[in-house]
Amino acid sequence: DTGTITFPRDITYNGTSFIILYASSINYLIRYYDDSGTYTGMEYQIQELDTVGGIFSLTYESEYLWINNPINSNVLKYNQIGEYQNISFSTDFAGTAITSNSSGFYVSNFSDAVYEYKEVNNTYKTAIFTKTISEDEKLTGIWNCQVCNTEDQCFFADDNFTLTVDDAPPTVVVEAPNGTLDNNIVGDSEELNVTFTDENLNECWYNYNGTNISIDGCVSGVKNSTTFILVDKSNMTIYANDSFNNLLSEFIEWQYLFFESNTSFESNVTETSRQEFEISITTIS
Repeated sequence: DTGTITFPRDITYNGTSFIILYASSINYLIRYYDDSGTYTGMEYQIQELDTVGGIFSLTYESEYLWINNPINSNVLKYNQIGEYQNISFSTDFAGTAITSNSSGFYVSNFSDAVYEYKEVNNTYKTAIFTKTISEDEKLTGIWNCQVCNTEDQCFFADDNFTLTVDDAPPTVVVEAPNGTLDNNIVGDSEELNVTFTDENLNECWYNYNGTNISIDGCVSGVKNSTTFILVDKSNMTIYANDSFNNLLSEFIEWQYLFFESNTSFESNVTETSRQEFEISITTIS
């Protein structure tokens, strides 16, 4: 006697059939449906699961069914006709959704926390806690974890841990061009030497004369050298960001004691002809 079926609790797929976990007035059972959604007549009562009322969840993995019982925080192993396999593990919290893959199980409590359980010597142990932090959330705090044994003895780790989200942009030291230099000419090259520092450095570039130019091989704590072609402009903006999208923007200027910005003359001349040579020079006294 399976009692009166109330409503389905969860569904999974074993590769050939859909398996639906139902709650009746006295217990739980599973029913099989084909790919078209037609009931096959196969129905089995679930052993060792006689507590009615919980939001139980079901998953299929490696020829077996696993049912999550949020009332006592256990996950139980069954064959495909509902027979208990005497294997279970505790999630240590009232998780209400379970999924699986070839490496383990993932149990969620419908918050932003997902707990992973992996098999170690035929025992399932929690391994990973995942929490997503929003981009505008600044979290600096102390955390710890607790473990309990079957005798309800619980222990925290000996030391607390501190989690800090990186909200600082990279820093930069500009070695060159900087200050007052000797001389140069429009069209010749100038060297840019900069050192960026950031544990999570992601990308570096500069903007000269309205053009963004990437600095290849940019490494934190190491001087990066690159050359650029001079125009009649002695300033640029240097940029860098890290993997958290914290952006550095540094504007730099320099000048020359003697700077030739323009030269014009007639290249084809004849003997005894008179020609004008024009040169634009900026000097610093």
